Amino acid sequence: VIADMLQTTSCAFDVPTEGLFTLSECIFTDSVINIRSNELCITNSTFYNSSISAYNTIITLNGNNTFSSCTNIQNGGAIYLFSSTIVFSPLSYVTFLNNSATYGG
Repeated sequence: VIADMLQTTSCAFDVPTEGLFTLSECIFTDSVINIRSNELCITNSTFYNSSISAYNTIITLNGNNTFSSCTNIQNGGAIYLFSSTIVFSPLSYVTFLNNSATYGG
């Protein structure tokens, strides 16, 4: 499944529970992405005050991705990893600006 040039504001975005899900050239504002037992590929996307909650997931970051001011989304920061992994692909660039981090749990 591919979401190309998707733009969301104040959205709770639940990803299907099977297979590879790709977000390309997307812009998320005040939104939450929930993904479980899946593979998530993010390419050239921007997250503003938004978060990714990943459970048993492999997240691959391609291209140029930005996480900006991702705070207080479900009481935490930009990316939550629960038994999950982030893979930085070759030639990927990731910018984190003014995000909050949550530890433990």
